[in-house]
Amino acid sequence: MASAVTKIGQVTPSGSTSTAFNSIPGTYDDLMIIGSSKNTETASDSSNRQRISLRINSDTGTNYAWSVVGAQSASSLSNGGLTESLIWVYGNSSSHGSNVGWGHFWIYFAGYKVTNAYKAINMAGGYTQETGGASDQSGWTGNAEWLSNSAITDLSFTNIYGTLVSGTTLSLYGISNA
Repeated sequence: MASAVTKIGQVTPSGSTSTAFNSIPGTYDDLMIIGSSKNTETASDSSNRQRISLRINSDTGTNYAWSVVGAQSASSLSNGGLTESLIWVYGNSSSHGSNVGWGHFWIYFAGYKVTNAYKAINMAGGYTQETGGASDQSGWTGNAEWLSNSAITDLSFTNIYGTLVSGTTLSLYGISNA
């Protein structure tokens, strides 16, 4: 059970496609990010507008495994990969049409500073998106793994479609177990 949660930092990217947490201190047991995100994408036929990518320590190699499952308004959501160059986080709503919703997500990094094991990551969230004139709501949960024994010191997020709008916020917390 966590005995202390400390806010390490917060980023509020507006008008940009990416943001990052750099030089994360190794003084906690676990890390958690809580995010609220929306992008400027307005094309009704753009697929995967709800995704924002995550990379750890600037690693662009195929060193990530991830999967998500969830429910959309009228269908199910299932996606993932075993040797990927990034982790997709489904928590980024688009600005298409009358959509005024936001994407929300949390990501938990267990044992982020250990150097003798891969990093386990749990995540969940939801988003609103307009597709073909209809609003699409989604809730999801997922797991990921960074296939590296390195301690996590940097986390970077990149929006693929459009730029991140004002109000997008990602907060990083350190969790101490004692």
